[in-house]
Amino acid sequence: MALRGFPKLTNLPREQGSWLDNFMPSEAAQWLRDFFRSVFDEFYRLTLRVAALEARNAVTTTTTHYTSTGAFTHTWSSNAVGAWVTLVGGGGGGCGLAAANGGGGAGGSGQIVGPVWFDRNSATTTAGSVGVGGTGAASPNQTSGGNSTFGNLTAIGGTKANGGGGGTGGAPSGITAPAGGTAGATGNNGSNCAAIGAWSTSGPGGGGGGTANAGGNGGVSATGQPGGTGGTGNGTQGGGGGGGGGWDGPGGAGGNGATGNPNTPTAPTAKGAGGGGAGETTGASGVGANGAPGIVVVQEVLE
Repeated sequence: MALRGFPKLTNLPREQGSWLDNFMPSEAAQWLRDFFRSVFDEFYRLTLRVAALEARNAVTTTTTHYTSTGAFTHTWSSNAVGAWVTLVGGGGGGCGLAAANGGGGAGGSGQIVGPVWFDRNSATTTAGSVGVGGTGAASPNQTSGGNSTFGNLTAIGGTKANGGGGGTGGAPSGITAPAGGTAGATGNNGSNCAAIGAWSTSGPGGGGGGTANAGGNGGVSATGQPGGTGGTGNGTQGGGGGGGGGWDGPGGAGGNGATGNPNTPTAPTAKGAGGGGAGETTGASGVGANGAPGIVVVQEVLE
């Protein structure tokens, strides 16, 4: 062991007849040798204690991402004590309206839960599910996003667009969900996410459709992801609303309003994001975009 500016303690002389004996009595030389050896031994024991503490405090984890929609079974590692779990509900589907009826509203995003600690409690397996993304369609056939679950934890899916209005963000029963934007000459923006507790936030709302101008933007998610951008309007045909922001990316953009068709909105890829609303046309009914499916992330902590 060496300290900056000092020689290595292991290199200090310890044998009789060394240079120390030439400058001081042998008793004093022996005392110095014993002193330096004591200092060296104490430093050595200290390094052993530090290494032991570092080994004890090291945390080993293993992470599994469940992305396929529907039920799954998580099998615990034999030495896992529990896991940090993140759940995202599926995003709601956007919609399109009949020709010359304005831009369609966009879907709201799924609720985000976690990371929250989940104790294994000696279980071998734990059941869970990944929420589907809602189906985008011509109104009124769009659907809401599905719930994601793990054991007794649940993240609620975002709701479908409501005609020209955006869908609300996913939130548990009894909690006021962030509102979707309302339709207007220029569509209104969806509301941003809202905290529910220490480890959960509701999903943001989808943007409302424009009846002449641009659709509203989707709300911002808990991870700071922006909502989809509302589609543009041309002063007569309005744009569709943008979907609520997802867990790892933006919501789906709304379709642009125009005389031709289709004016297709964007189906998002970000987990739990809302699908965009279709732009207004003078031809056939618009078709909204699908919302994105959710996800469940299980980060086991191993002994």
